Amino acid sequence: MRGSIAAACTCLLGAATAFKSSVTRQTHTSLEAHARRDFLKTSSSLVLLPASFFSGPRPRNAAAAEETSAAVYAYRSGGLASLRPLGLSKLYTRYEGYVEAPKNYGRSTLPIRFGFPTDWLAIDKLGGGIQYVDQRNGNKLYVLRASLPEGSNLKTVNKSWFSDAVLSPDGDVVRSGITVEGGRTSFSRMISDCTAEDAPTPCTYRRRLTIKYDTVTGSGVQTVERRGLVDAWQVNDEAYLMLATATAVKFDKKGMERDTLEAIVDSFMVGEGALS
Repeated sequence: MRGSIAAACTCLLGAATAFKSSVTRQTHTSLEAHARRDFLKTSSSLVLLPASFFSGPRPRNAAAAEETSAAVYAYRSGGLASLRPLGLSKLYTRYEGYVEAPKNYGRSTLPIRFGFPTDWLAIDKLGGGIQYVDQRNGNKLYVLRASLPEGSNLKTVNKSWFSDAVLSPDGDVVRSGITVEGGRTSFSRMISDCTAEDAPTPCTYRRRLTIKYDTVTGSGVQTVERRGLVDAWQVNDEAYLMLATATAVKFDKKGMERDTLEAIVDSFMVGEGALS
């Protein structure tokens, strides 16, 4: 009797195993069939997709994006800069030093000079850039450079190029930790026009601009309107920029803070005459 029961159990176990194996094979076969159908459907859809699906979205203004070079630090070069307090009060300091020169300049370093309030603090020293901040109000200055679009010069390039270059996500103003929204150039004038009849020889293009933009606070819930004065010099195919910034309220008020920014950009010089 026991032997009959054991044989019956063995038979049932074998049948269950065979059934399970059959179901598994059928399931795998069904899944593979579904997968093949899904693949064919997806493949036929992909054929109909535009090429932009694979290459990613184009910039809103692709031509302008390709021609805009991000403004990065004009990196210090040629040894330590000279920092000389000016006047009896020593409230202002003159910076005299060298930054990396553009290609085909004839030498590897380019002289620069500018003045700034003595109590402004140098930051980002280890990175090799030139940036100072007024710790009382957050006003800043940066010394930057950017490649001009091919075939243009400091006079012919559109004024919007300057705000695009300075506020580019790939530029050092944004990469230094500033979150920027918007941005445009609101004012522009030539200080030195080398095409003018009375232009000196040799002549260096120089241009002054004002840019408007917003910065986002650390909490991300409040924006602050800011203004930036830009003094630009052309050396070969590069623009060397002094950017001095303040809040829009203080800038538009035209008080001491605005006067400080204007004094900084007025003092900016690039080229061999900077250290003479």
